[in-house]
Amino acid sequence: MPPTHIPQRIIPNASESIPVRYFSRRLAGSAATSLRRDPEEKVCIGLATKRSATGRIAILALATVQGIVAITVDAPGKSADMLLYDQPFQQLLLRDDEGCTLAGFDMARVALRIGGDLRIPVCAVDLSTAFVADSRRPSRPSQVVAERVYQAVDRAAVDSLWDNDNDASDREVCLRAWLAACVAEHSAAALSKVVRLDTRRLQPREIACLAELVRQTCVLEDAQPTETPSEFTRSTVTHDGTLELQNARYKTRVRNTRQTIVMTNDDGDEFVGEARGAKGRTTNIRFTGQALSGTLQAVRVVGRPELTNPEKAREELLLLLLQGKASLHAPFIRKLWFPSRSARLALDDHGSPCMHMPGLNRSQKEVASRMVSEAALVITHGPPGTGKTTTIAAAAAYWDERDLPAWIIAHSNVAVKNIAETLCKKGVDFKILVAGEFHFEWHEHIYEAIQQKVLLSDDLLTLKDVGATERLLGGSCIMLSTLSMLSNPTMDKVGVFRVVPLERLVVDEASQIKIEDFMPVFHKFRKTLEKVCFFGDPNQLPPYGKDEVPELKTIFDVEHAKESAGFLDTQYRMPVPLGDFISRCVYGGRLKSEHSVKDASCVAFVDASNGEETKSGFSWTNAGEIQTMVNLVKTYYKNENFCVITPYDAQRAAIERQLKAGKLPWEHVFNVDSFQGNEADFVLVSVVRSGHQPGFLASTNRMNVLLTRCRRGLVVVSSRSFLRDGGRNTLLGRLERHYMDLKGESAWVDWKLVMQGKADLPSALGPKREKSLGTVLPRVHGAPPYYSPLSAGPTKAFDTRSLFPPQLPKVETRASLLAVNAASAWASHTSHALDPSPTSPGTPTSPGPLTPTDYEADFPGLPMAGSPHKQAAIARTWAPHSLLLKGEDILGDGGEIARASASTRAQNRMSGGRSESESTRGTHSTYAHGQPVVRRLEISQQQIARAHPTLGTTVRDADANADAHLQPTPRAKVLSVSLAGSKQSYAPRFQARTKGPATSRRHFTHPAAEEARNQKANGMLAIQAARADKKSSANRYM
Repeated sequence: MPPTHIPQRIIPNASESIPVRYFSRRLAGSAATSLRRDPEEKVCIGLATKRSATGRIAILALATVQGIVAITVDAPGKSADMLLYDQPFQQLLLRDDEGCTLAGFDMARVALRIGGDLRIPVCAVDLSTAFVADSRRPSRPSQVVAERVYQAVDRAAVDSLWDNDNDASDREVCLRAWLAACVAEHSAAALSKVVRLDTRRLQPREIACLAELVRQTCVLEDAQPTETPSEFTRSTVTHDGTLELQNARYKTRVRNTRQTIVMTNDDGDEFVGEARGAKGRTTNIRFTGQALSGTLQAVRVVGRPELTNPEKAREELLLLLLQGKASLHAPFIRKLWFPSRSARLALDDHGSPCMHMPGLNRSQKEVASRMVSEAALVITHGPPGTGKTTTIAAAAAYWDERDLPAWIIAHSNVAVKNIAETLCKKGVDFKILVAGEFHFEWHEHIYEAIQQKVLLSDDLLTLKDVGATERLLGGSCIMLSTLSMLSNPTMDKVGVFRVVPLERLVVDEASQIKIEDFMPVFHKFRKTLEKVCFFGDPNQLPPYGKDEVPELKTIFDVEHAKESAGFLDTQYRMPVPLGDFISRCVYGGRLKSEHSVKDASCVAFVDASNGEETKSGFSWTNAGEIQTMVNLVKTYYKNENFCVITPYDAQRAAIERQLKAGKLPWEHVFNVDSFQGNEADFVLVSVVRSGHQPGFLASTNRMNVLLTRCRRGLVVVSSRSFLRDGGRNTLLGRLERHYMDLKGESAWVDWKLVMQGKADLPSALGPKREKSLGTVLPRVHGAPPYYSPLSAGPTKAFDTRSLFPPQLPKVETRASLLAVNAASAWASHTSHALDPSPTSPGTPTSPGPLTPTDYEADFPGLPMAGSPHKQAAIARTWAPHSLLLKGEDILGDGGEIARASASTRAQNRMSGGRSESESTRGTHSTYAHGQPVVRRLEISQQQIARAHPTLGTTVRDADANADAHLQPTPRAKVLSVSLAGSKQSYAPRFQARTKGPATSRRHFTHPAAEEARNQKANGMLAIQAARADKKSSANRYM
């Protein structure tokens, strides 16, 4: 095939047209032969690759100064393994003698790609580090070309060839290889002394592991934006023409890097510059062209961000491994990446028994005991609010007492700060290292409580020797920092790790850190590191880029380490109803809740039906939700400990602006991705989306973080229609259905009522609420949904026993449950309101006296069978508005199956622990031998209606009848409906039998205590009802 030509104007004294020959991968051997026709000829060959969107090699370019060959590697539907049989091609990649030099930029990555994708060894020179003393500071291609080939080269044009690897054109890939050949040709003598990179120094499985690391890294880099808008508050042009920019947000600040800064004025004209220094909130920008004119309106940073310290450490490790200066034999690298059978077995060692650590629950003690044991690796799952920080603090206190060095790190500065505050409360001596650029003028206020423990990275620069470092640390053996700080070269220069060696490493937020990020750390501290403890929650935020690279792994994805992982099983942050929901839907029911708030009113939904989602760049906003959020803060929560969380950054910025314009607290607005590890009393959530697509809401991990930040109350602002359409299958949609089952229509509040101040929200009554509504009381946890707390009735001081004088004859009743099929259910709307039968001491079949719930305490004459979430039933009369079940399953709260059966154990509980022979019915008791067990179920009308439409209608009708307050009824109606078979009739049947003298029974609704009627009036009305019923007692039942 005849060659094509590509133009080049980078090197003026070279040919402006370079011939390029294209070969398929089947002809890679022919391509190598055509590149070097004379085997004896001395030649320098440049090598470059282009990646596909998946990170695999798409094109491999080889070049000399005279010409280029391009080999297509990643053709769809074909295997790259066919290149293994092209011997000339393989020999070319391995040849390293006086006659041939293979070179390229960023060669460590290129060699590992070839070794991983093609399984061909490579021996070559890395031009990025060949001419520098510090391999952590590689040169840019433009710098190398300027120093070695042509000094006046257009540096921007050279570097642009490497900007977008997977989007690069064939011309750009070929020019990369050609420029590498030019540099090698002009530096042959210098390159002869440079150590070669050789993949044969590694084992095949090590190459495969590192090649996957490189692939994932490259895909993540491609996902990074090439332009980032910067928010600023003001700008000033100084007398020397420099622009002083006052940054508004730490996340979008203009950093002191080599990226290009583009500024736009009010006329739309653009001006280009570069950073020349940054301190605190101020960045100095020097214009590289025309100076700014007019008023600055927008600033954006163009180009990929520079590598962070951990990323530089990773690249250096890859280089050293291929140069033979490092190995992957560090103990913890072998344990996690290349485990032997003995290493796998060692992970099953759970350490010593639980030690005495006051203030910890059982699961926390187990984990803390393992942390201070001989176990080398400890992995712990810590769901929200389970006390990860408290557990870490307990182990840190143990090490501090014994002067055992330990480093506690996390992914974010805020997480490290939270740990520091807990350690301070525990009296642990520690020091916390904070990056100067994060602290100064940005976050100084969050360290006020621990200011005496803070050491800034800038302070380390002034230290002259290890002695000064030791004096600065003040004898502390517990050190706190971010993961990035461990790779800061300043730490090594001043001898921090010599004063406090890294022997024990505790990692919080480990579920947000890629496991590959620990490889440089384990290699660096391979001689001192003895123990590593990982804490995190794989059900919360994943590492950055998980959406783009699903194969990203954390420590919690290491298969052979999963069985030995611990689990903190009790959460103390969220109210009980919310904690129970999260436990069931996210943690498989393993998470227990301990909290003072047990009422379902802790969660409310606001229907922002006036808002629609709007695209804003790469993000979304919702104007209706923004205004509702402002009203929530202004009217309800501005004086409370609150925060606003939203999945979208554009919505965050818009809410922040509106709150600031309204002179309301605006500092507490966050994106969900930046709020993990934080909490507030009240959390206000702006969902944003309103269409048919859930977007970020489809991520259960993000929603788990969003819903688990509150300590007292959660308010969700969303479109009701969205949560029943696009958001139905999300975790938030499931929460909405759960609360509809619990509270019915009262789960939702309209946005207009919030705007008018008439809505009642968690722990915040509407200031302009309708007086006719009275005091809205939260629904008692475990109370039947048909019970209305707004009904009029007796106060807490009123003793309902006075309604039923003890001289009334005893009534022995036995409800007949008539059903079309064998199983049946009875929905009762009558009440005795009598004394519960006394309990007796515990027996082998009875737990003994149990403490009444709050609901029962409010109404001593209204006994209840135990809630499935609280306690077993005790010897009491049956509850009003309960469902009686006999051998039948019925949908309970949240779709669970609740079963009630007349077992011996249940009967013993009902009889107060007495034996069957001793069991008798107390005064006005409905419990007789063989009768069904009564259980109080959290089951709403909506649940019944969905499962059995006719039954739901019947219950609603009966519930409406129950609203007649203290109406004496001459005949008690017992409703019996069949639950068996969807084709059967559900018509109500009325039947009851009496034994002995008939007595008065009347219908009575028990309301909340606060809005009670006058006690005397209630008592007189009840007495009149009793007398009226007594007269017609002879024909009471039919």
